[in-house]
Order: sequence, then structure tokens, then C-alpha cells
Amino acid sequence: MGQAQSTSPAPAPTSDGTAIDQGIAYILMLVALAITYLIH
Repeated sequence: MGQAQSTSPAPAPTSDGTAIDQGIAYILMLVALAITYLIH
């Protein structure tokens, strides 16, 4: 139990993961916009 709580600093790296996820989502939105533009 104590060891599981000692891993509380782990959320710091998750912020990097969140930034990466946001970047991927942004790229996917741009791709979707490009596809929509090509379809029209």
C-alpha cells in the first residue's frame, strides 16, 4: 500500500503523455479537415 502511494510523483510524466495525446488529436483533426476538404 505504501509503495503504491509512493508512486504519486508518476502523474508528472503523464502530463507529457497528455501533451502527446493532444498533439496526436490535433494532427488527426487536421487530417480530418484535409479529407473533408478533398471530398468537397
